[in-house]
Amino acid sequence: KTTTVVKANPQLFELRPADNSNGQSSTIDGEPEADNTKAWEKHKSLFCLPYRIVFAVGTEDSVLIYDTQQIMPICLLKNVHY
Repeated sequence: KTTTVVKANPQLFELRPADNSNGQSSTIDGEPEADNTKAWEKHKSLFCLPYRIVFAVGTEDSVLIYDTQQIMPICLLKNVHY
């Protein structure tokens, strides 16, 4: 469907922590790695922002809600009529 409107929430949100599959912090020779990475690199953000933005995309009959930290939508509302 065709996108008819995009609206961002003016509230900025903190980045969610990255999911570490093994549950351990990264180390080099048993010592913690220096933490000089940018916030968006550490939290694996899609955009180079130190925060995340939530926004809605409206089509002819649905609303998709996204945030800037992931590719997939947070929420999908289908068959919406007005």
